[in-house]
Amino acid sequence: MGGLSEIFWNEQTGLPLLLMLQLLPLLGALLVLALGERLSAVLVGKVFALAELLLGIVAVSRINPTLPALQLAERFEPLAYHVAVDGLSMVFLLLTALLTFLMTLYGMSRGMISPGRLFAVLLLAEAGLVGMLVTVNVAWFAAFFGARIMGGDFSA
Repeated sequence: MGGLSEIFWNEQTGLPLLLMLQLLPLLGALLVLALGERLSAVLVGKVFALAELLLGIVAVSRINPTLPALQLAERFEPLAYHVAVDGLSMVFLLLTALLTFLMTLYGMSRGMISPGRLFAVLLLAEAGLVGMLVTVNVAWFAAFFGARIMGGDFSA
């Protein structure tokens, strides 16, 4: 009995969507942190969360549900970077992106902590969680898990 086959991203789309899904919230978190507590930080946080959701929808549209394979696979051997998705991980990716976007909408109404810091933590946690959902390599899973935990520690 062999493992699942892989379909690489360049066979399904013109962009490395899984890499973009991992880096977009990280870039958003850094930008929101740089903006501090300005009103523009809130807007930037919402825009990045919405962009992540839309990118997730694009990724789902590229999946072929009739193929029993890991899809949108990406590899970078020097770093042992290996990511891919199946149907179940795509569901969780979309849920993660949707919940992050909804939390950015809800976060402003609560007023519990500063919005810039809240959005930066949300986006950092999303980056870690997306990385955990798409990685095939255990070492990278541990690295993304550490990033996810650091996001939680940052909010304290």
